[in-house]
Amino acid sequence: MKFKNMKYPVLINPSHVPELSHVETTAAGIRFGGAVTLTRVDEELKDALEKYPGDQSTFFVAEYFTPR
Repeated sequence: MKFKNMKYPVLINPSHVPELSHVETTAAGIRFGGAVTLTRVDEELKDALEKYPGDQSTFFVAEYFTPR
């Protein structure tokens, strides 16, 4: 059902498109490509927490909570 029994002559794997796997740090923040893995996002944000002072990186920290 996923592909509705159609044949697609070309399939593109986004992990092989360099621009989509790119991580860029700018003055405005960090830009992640659409195919960057969540593991890499986690690693990049952890590195940013160590590199930048608290006032520049507080929004990188996830707040975990336990639902009641």
